[in-house]
Amino acid sequence: MDYKLIRSKRKSIAIEIDREGTVTVRAPYRMPNVAVKAFIENKQDSIRKLNCLLMLAPSDVRDYVIIHELAHRMHMNHSKNFWKEVEIIIPDYKEKRKWLNTYGEEIMQRMRTME
Repeated sequence: MDYKLIRSKRKSIAIEIDREGTVTVRAPYRMPNVAVKAFIENKQDSIRKLNCLLMLAPSDVRDYVIIHELAHRMHMNHSKNFWKEVEIIIPDYKEKRKWLNTYGEEIMQRMRTME
């Protein structure tokens, strides 16, 4: 993945993807390039690794999880801007989060009993 790297005095790394798909990585001066690359590759793969048990959730909750993960392609955090992106697509995303908080653990228990 091609990206523009901006170094600064910041203490954490952040990835921004604009509407044209341009990727900008903001990283601390002290973070080695190899660490920046590893972070980006990890985040790039995370969108492709959704738990199969998500299929047990209602379709609107599955949609929310996918949109949530896609929003991370623009904002690699849970900032106000991140949630605004989610809300553009799923205005009632808070209801979906509430469902996951209420029933998500129950679904994950099924996986534990299968192991």
